[in-house]
Amino acid sequence: AKRNVVKVIDPKRANNGGIILARLKMSYDEMAKAVDNIDENAMSTEQMEGIIEYIPTVEEKKALSNYMMTKGEEGEDTASKFAALCECEKFMVAMMTVPYARQKVRALLFRLQFRNCIED
Repeated sequence: AKRNVVKVIDPKRANNGGIILARLKMSYDEMAKAVDNIDENAMSTEQMEGIIEYIPTVEEKKALSNYMMTKGEEGEDTASKFAALCECEKFMVAMMTVPYARQKVRALLFRLQFRNCIED
């Protein structure tokens, strides 16, 4: 199996994101759903702190959209283009389906930290 190469985002950021994301034993779709629903039971504070760093920036969203929308030389479909992305980019594409993803993760972090304060 050939290793997926970084297509769009900064390679160093992609590498660090890949390491963080590998520790989360959840699919990117599950993460996106948890964030979208502001589900505070889906992930821990540490996990949330890990993923907030890798919610795509405006530039990354543009670059990923362009990549996904442009037909490749071999005329690959969207699914195979997605499959070729590195893990961090796949996560970013999943997060692009969540409106206000960054704000929602912040809200989740706030809730989790607040709950931890009360429990202490």
